[in-house]
Amino acid sequence: MKFSEYVILGRQGMMMDPLGFLSPYTALQDKLFKQFTVLSNLPAYHGVLALVYKLLAERGVTPEHKNFSLQFRRAEILWGVLHTAESTSSSVLNITKYSALMRDRDSIALRDIKKTDRIYSSLGYGTLGHYSSPSGTWGILNKAGKQLTERGIELAAAFSKREGKCLHAALGAWWDGQSWDAERINDYAASFVAGAPPNQAEAEVWRKLIREYCERTPQVRSLWERPLTEKEDTHWQRDAATYAAGFDAWRVRYAPLKTELTQIELFQQLVGLVQHIFESEYLSCAEKGNGPLPFGELEEDLAGALRATARAYGEIPGASDSKGLFAGLTQVGDYRDAAQRILAHHLAHQKAKGSVPFIEDGEIRVRDKFDVCSYGERRSALAAAGGRGARLALIAFQHRRDWHFQRASRYHRYAQA
Repeated sequence: MKFSEYVILGRQGMMMDPLGFLSPYTALQDKLFKQFTVLSNLPAYHGVLALVYKLLAERGVTPEHKNFSLQFRRAEILWGVLHTAESTSSSVLNITKYSALMRDRDSIALRDIKKTDRIYSSLGYGTLGHYSSPSGTWGILNKAGKQLTERGIELAAAFSKREGKCLHAALGAWWDGQSWDAERINDYAASFVAGAPPNQAEAEVWRKLIREYCERTPQVRSLWERPLTEKEDTHWQRDAATYAAGFDAWRVRYAPLKTELTQIELFQQLVGLVQHIFESEYLSCAEKGNGPLPFGELEEDLAGALRATARAYGEIPGASDSKGLFAGLTQVGDYRDAAQRILAHHLAHQKAKGSVPFIEDGEIRVRDKFDVCSYGERRSALAAAGGRGARLALIAFQHRRDWHFQRASRYHRYAQA
């Protein structure tokens, strides 16, 4: 697995965030789209969450109950099972567990599922775990996450009725022990799977949610007045030069967020440089006896770029750091100094969270984290780039991160359906 391909999710971040970039990265994401996380991909989940909250509340089960997560999962199972229908191509969180539930079965009821079934493990991985916080930010749940807001109640009602079917009634019958056969599952799947289009009432609720969110956080209004289209986002991420030019275009298009977009651009350049140097040091250590990795003017130029980028990033008010690493890099003397600072930060960061350092005292502690061929290809591309500006653009592109523009576009289209 390549370092630049790591996906940082929840507890995995304790093991797979070796330089402590998750916190400043999330802080920057929140300046644009605070209501999104890496898994909050589809508006339909919010509809399901609101509907299950409503169903459970009607039956006296609220978040104050210690087994609320378990009861939420018991209700949620029906919606998950709909995604196992042959007629749907939609997928959801825990889909393999739902598929396993339906294996060799013609029908299913709650009583058929053993208390020890895998579907009841990892209750934090599902609709409740991944959508309750974003639902609170949207205003679907109250700030404490304990009950639906007025808008949440509207969403539950709107989501539950599609094409003459009522998912609220179906969930209630499921909860009371009704068995569902394949024919009925297929029938409801066509209307209620995650990829199904919303009805007009649900789309209207989402237009209200977006409008009210922009009223509460007017600095991001421009993002929702003219969100990036799928085509624009795809074009933006075509190559390094187009990606770099995109930031200039977005600063004009989203003028109230000019500072935040500049922070994001510099952050990606900065962490990309840090990751490149960290990977170089790791591979130099791993390749002992096989000859040293190439070293020369490129590395010294990268050290100078690192120093300049760290200073530019730090000059922007509110710039988030990783335990002082970025501030320290403003004083970098040469490449060796930069490498030593980065390695010392990595060592302290890993030990502080109880994880094994990848490299310590010149020795590899965690093997096979980076690929020398991939590193060589990227280093060659950097060496061939026409000057420092092109190298910084390439570094940022190689290590670009998700800033939720695609999710915003998806939610906007849903609301306009």
